[in-house]
Amino acid sequence: MTNGLLEAGATLKWVYDPDSVKVQKFLEEYQSEGVRAADSKEQIFQDEEVKLVAAACITSERADLGIRVMKAGKDYFVAKAPFTTLKQLALIKQTIQETGRKYMVHYSERLQVESAVYAGALVKGGAIGKVIQVMGMGPHRLDAPSRPAWFFEKEKYGGILCDIGSHQIEQFLYYTGATDATITESKIGNYAHPEYPELDEELRNLAECYINEMARLKNYLDDGEQIRIWYSDAPYSICGFYQLCSILTKYDNSIQVVKLPQYCVRDNVIISYKNWGEIAAEEFAGFRPYEKKLSRQELRLYNSLWNELEYGGLVVCKANGSFYY
Repeated sequence: MTNGLLEAGATLKWVYDPDSVKVQKFLEEYQSEGVRAADSKEQIFQDEEVKLVAAACITSERADLGIRVMKAGKDYFVAKAPFTTLKQLALIKQTIQETGRKYMVHYSERLQVESAVYAGALVKGGAIGKVIQVMGMGPHRLDAPSRPAWFFEKEKYGGILCDIGSHQIEQFLYYTGATDATITESKIGNYAHPEYPELDEELRNLAECYINEMARLKNYLDDGEQIRIWYSDAPYSICGFYQLCSILTKYDNSIQVVKLPQYCVRDNVIISYKNWGEIAAEEFAGFRPYEKKLSRQELRLYNSLWNELEYGGLVVCKANGSFYY
């Protein structure tokens, strides 16, 4: 981060860290820049010459530090991930509005990798036309001995998707030119490092949630309750719908389905949809007119499609209204 700022023309004035060994190494590295060790963070905050503060502290502490920096009248440049909770995000946004200062994130995989910068230039220059998909398959070294203990504590580092996945989300938005995105599904797995159990806490929680919800569904089915299913043409949704139909073939309950339409017309405006995640909770009732009863023949058809996927090892995707295997 420091090298990038210096290359961009910044002037380096202060360094602060509670670890004096780190401070000394930093001073030796940037001796030619005239950097000095500050006695405290407050000394930096009170220096009117300082316009920007760069930081790479423990991830869960980055938001609080950034808020203090902005309230001190300075912009903030922070290592990714820039925060660990949505509550922190809300406070950051509030402080930005109150102070007019900037909260900027150092996504080095794109900002400081020449091939990534060049890819961005190609996209913006129209070399590949319209970007319709971005896929990231970047392995990452664990290098556990070099990492501090807090890196393996989820409350402090935010989880592996927060730490590493934030890079890919930023790249997706940048290369597609999008300003927002909807996360429809996420999964992680820890297959080789049981000594760091918090690395896969999210996967355990997801599995536990799935098991509990499935048990709850079966209780309703055993009681003869009517079932209503909301699904869409999104690949993850349609596959989940097929799987659920395979379970429901064993029951005689009445089954109602509400399929998300591709678009709706409201006040002479056409609104298109891709998945239920785009619909606010209070708007779901407005889609009840699309509800219909699922016949036993349809249930068997969808169960058959699920069997093809499950036992045939097939991958299903939808394009132009048709399914391809």
